Amino acid sequence: MCHRSKSPFFLFRVVGVFLLFLLFITLNLFKAQAANITVTTSNDEFGTGPLCSLREAIQAANSDLAFSGCSAGSGTDTIILASDVYKLTLAGANEDNDATGDLDIKSDIIIQGVSSSQTIIQSGLSATSGIDRVIQIFSGANVVIKNVVIRYGRTTDIASPEQKNGGGILNLGNLTIEKSILRENYSGNGTPNSGWADSGNGAGIYNESGLLSIYNSDLFYNQTGRGLFDWTVCCWGRVNGNGGDGGGVYNNSGTLYISGSRINYNQTKKGGTSKRGGHGAGIFNNGVATVINSEVNYNNTEDGESGVEYFTAEFSTPYRYLEASIVGSGAGIYNTGTIEITKSNIIYNYTGNGGLGLNTHTGAKGGYGGGILNGGKLNIYDSLINKNFTGNGGVGGSTGAASGFG
Repeated sequence: MCHRSKSPFFLFRVVGVFLLFLLFITLNLFKAQAANITVTTSNDEFGTGPLCSLREAIQAANSDLAFSGCSAGSGTDTIILASDVYKLTLAGANEDNDATGDLDIKSDIIIQGVSSSQTIIQSGLSATSGIDRVIQIFSGANVVIKNVVIRYGRTTDIASPEQKNGGGILNLGNLTIEKSILRENYSGNGTPNSGWADSGNGAGIYNESGLLSIYNSDLFYNQTGRGLFDWTVCCWGRVNGNGGDGGGVYNNSGTLYISGSRINYNQTKKGGTSKRGGHGAGIFNNGVATVINSEVNYNNTEDGESGVEYFTAEFSTPYRYLEASIVGSGAGIYNTGTIEITKSNIIYNYTGNGGLGLNTHTGAKGGYGGGILNGGKLNIYDSLINKNFTGNGGVGGSTGAASGFG
């Protein structure tokens, strides 16, 4: 009787079936371990009352313990929101344990709204009263946010430039955004405190070094802060500051993926005299980025600050002059990393005009690269880059050059 040895392909099939079985068991165990936490009040509470607030739900998910009226988290938790406006009102910026200010996420969480027209998470009571950014995601956390609006985040001016980053969301972990809107978020302005003259970056989202994926979402009307403007800089040792970069998104050294989304109507603000305005009103990329089937339209860098001449009796030369500020460049996209753009539109972006010179002094240059300013590696496929504009120079200054794609 003849016996045939089993073929390698038969063994591969056996091993494949076994691996699929293990995957099925693992996924079901993962699903069993995950918890749903339903938010039952739109009030901003932390450890008070019998109901479950959004802040308390995040605390329960972070700790895997029941907290206030919220059930315990377990594994990757889904926080379920209703059709409502969730206003963050417990003031206290730069606190990192979720008790005040922004929502601090330290574990794997899915935040699930009804839709981006019905579920809103906002900082403060109105667009002008934000108490802090809206969300901070810590290193090691994997977060999904879908079907919500995130608005009115505002990082404090009285902080280091790093603490001012991320007006809407500061991402230090991995974040996926789906079918959501981030609008009217602001990074902090520069202040006279030592080393704090620069504004924060990433008014909509600041991504430090992880993965940021944005699908079918909008980032509208976000603004970085302006750099410190102080005409007394010569006299008290103060230094004017730069405007913040990345009005819509700032990708520092992470990976950014944008698909089916709109990055429109965002702005970077001006710097103080002798300094520059913010770059990349739509997107600032210093990492690796992919933009596909998306829009980066109608973004702009603000006009520069005019020069200042003033009198002081404290110096041998009584008249002092501070140069007009340089305008930020790359209104649509400012790239110093690697970026690939496919089947996307970049139109109607514009850089501001240079600050005016005073008397015989020269004005500043207008911003470069209305559509794109590229200082890294750039690939573009099947995309429209059209009707972008660069600003004029201040009196005596030169008009902004196209510098890559105008």
